[in-house]
Amino acid sequence: KQWYQRRVRGARTTLVQKVRSRYSEIMKRRGMTTMSTGKAIADHLKFWTLGTPVGHFVSMALPSDGSYGVEEGVFFSFPVQVNKYGVVKIVQDLRMDSFACEMIAASYAELKAEAEEALEIASQLK
Repeated sequence: KQWYQRRVRGARTTLVQKVRSRYSEIMKRRGMTTMSTGKAIADHLKFWTLGTPVGHFVSMALPSDGSYGVEEGVFFSFPVQVNKYGVVKIVQDLRMDSFACEMIAASYAELKAEAEEALEIASQLK
């Protein structure tokens, strides 16, 4: 059992590292920063204007309503569904294991730290 747990922990660490570096790896391979960004924007606008397929969700950054432990009003990427009128709703009650919860908490902590650092720098510019 310990061997299995170490393997799972190692695989998760590798996954997190891959996800964090995937954008730069894709850009190195393709050399298409503008095209990739444009495609992401086009996909985002498509779902925003036409809606998501029934039963599906996409990730969009929007002000938090307090979901997933993210303070209300903070812009964060959430799983959302969009109806055909462009109304965006955060998907609630997704079943997540402890690893997913830890990754959301870590991402939120990084975001808060970056915001605090930016505010500190801005306060020094006065």
